[in-house]
Amino acid sequence: MKKLISILMVLSLLAGFCTLTASAKTTVFQGDRYYIDEIPDSDFEILGLLGDTDNTQTVNIKDATNIQKHLASLVELSQETQVLADTDLSGDITVRDATAIQKWIAELPIPTGDCIGIEVGREVVLLPYVPDIVGSWENTTDAADLINELIAAYSQDESTKEMIGEMVPGFEEFHLIPENIHIETFPITAVYTFSPEGTYEVIFDEAALTQTVDTLKEDLKGDTESFLKAYAKEKNLPLTPDQMVGLMGFESVDAIFDEMLPADLVREYLAPAEGTYRAENGRLYMDGAEDVYETYTVNDNTLTLTGTAGEIPEDIPADIISSMYPMVFTRVK
Repeated sequence: MKKLISILMVLSLLAGFCTLTASAKTTVFQGDRYYIDEIPDSDFEILGLLGDTDNTQTVNIKDATNIQKHLASLVELSQETQVLADTDLSGDITVRDATAIQKWIAELPIPTGDCIGIEVGREVVLLPYVPDIVGSWENTTDAADLINELIAAYSQDESTKEMIGEMVPGFEEFHLIPENIHIETFPITAVYTFSPEGTYEVIFDEAALTQTVDTLKEDLKGDTESFLKAYAKEKNLPLTPDQMVGLMGFESVDAIFDEMLPADLVREYLAPAEGTYRAENGRLYMDGAEDVYETYTVNDNTLTLTGTAGEIPEDIPADIISSMYPMVFTRVK
């Protein structure tokens, strides 16, 4: 059985730049993070001086002119040069950036609270991109509705009908399956951890999942007895549920689910899941997938998977997949 909830994500830290300049000295431009310092760590790549738009290692009036030409579409600055041209650390190239250079050259005072020009002439260093979902996130999802939808869908699937037809020749009462087998609750709690290196791990709450499976077994036993009684009534069969499952090779209804859901199965699903991910522009790609992804948002300490897109597996109805969303996670560290 496929794991119904494959959820993963990545973290992208954006902030207001005037206040940020005075503290962490970090800015974000077109999805990349940059650090500004007079003496950067040697491990980082130096892009150039803030305000140096022509790579002369100095900042002068020509750089302000280049910005004005860029805004007038007379020249097109490269992405890296646009980072250096963003002198007010706003994330956009505007006339304020040219003004900042002019003020810096003229050594004009900067009004209190105005971050224009404060960092002009200092080195800009490229930091590795850190996805915004990096960290650990906890989610508890009740998958009961999803399982019930799958039961209803697969009860009408031709391969399911063929399988049941082999076990019970002449069986045509497929409507009795979703009418009688209904899962009340199936909560799954897990912590998803995404590393900056692009790997992830999923760890399930062992005690909670064991209790969930035990409750599921009891629900299924009762529902299966109801299903068999309804079937016997429609077929006018003078048989008890245990007698009917006995004809299928089982000792009792309980024995069916003790065999279908053994303790080893729980331990198998409790095993940590590992893999790789890529997150960018609100899209989460898992385990090397390029044709299907999940969409997500990160807001403070909340991660929300909002949907999925791409080539959805044909064996799972699209409406069932869409019913899984939104999925909300809380940051745990």
